[in-house]
Amino acid sequence: SVGEIFIGPATYRLTQRLFDFEAVPPLTLKGKEAPLEAYRVVGVKAAPESVRGIEGLRAPLVGRDEELGEIRDALADLQHGRGSVVAIMGEAGLGKSRWEKQVWAKAV
Repeated sequence: SVGEIFIGPATYRLTQRLFDFEAVPPLTLKGKEAPLEAYRVVGVKAAPESVRGIEGLRAPLVGRDEELGEIRDALADLQHGRGSVVAIMGEAGLGKSRWEKQVWAKAV
């Protein structure tokens, strides 16, 4: 229909936290051999979820070997009964939460 927006599964996975969708029957499109899975955009979510950690937007941490080494040392000390405090500080948007998640993933 005129004015409607349809998307495929990859775009759905990347945007499902921001928009409401309705699954529609597979679409038959010119130039495609088989019908394609599709979703119709219904609208913007009344309460959009956080976009942090959206699948597809993750990238590896680069150039942080020294800092990661310090974290590893602190974790090794902890395993030997020597506690310490590790502070991750920086401006908003620099990836502190992402760093924390990566550190916990390696620690557990």
